[in-house]
Amino acid sequence: MANKGMDTDIARGVHSQLTGLHGQLTTLISSIGSQVTTVHGAWDGADSIQFESEWSSVHRPALTNAASALEQFARTLMNNITTQETTSGTLN
Repeated sequence: MANKGMDTDIARGVHSQLTGLHGQLTTLISSIGSQVTTVHGAWDGADSIQFESEWSSVHRPALTNAASALEQFARTLMNNITTQETTSGTLN
C-alpha cells in the first residue's frame, strides 16, 4: 500500500533550503545593483544610460519577482507542513 502524507522533517529541511536560497537571491540582486551603479559611474554616454535602464526596468524586476515567487513557494510549503502536522495529530 502506498504511503500517503508528508515526511515533515524532510519537508522542513527543504523549507529551510528554499528560505536560504531566497535570502541568497535577495543578496545577489543587491550586489548586482551595486555593480551596475559602479559601472554606470565609470561609463559615460547613451550606452551607459541604456545599460542602467535595462537593469532597472527589466532585469531587477524579473529577479525581484523570482525572489518573491520563491518566498511564496517556501511559505506554501510551510503551510502544507503545518496542515500535515495538524492532520497527523488528529489521527493519533
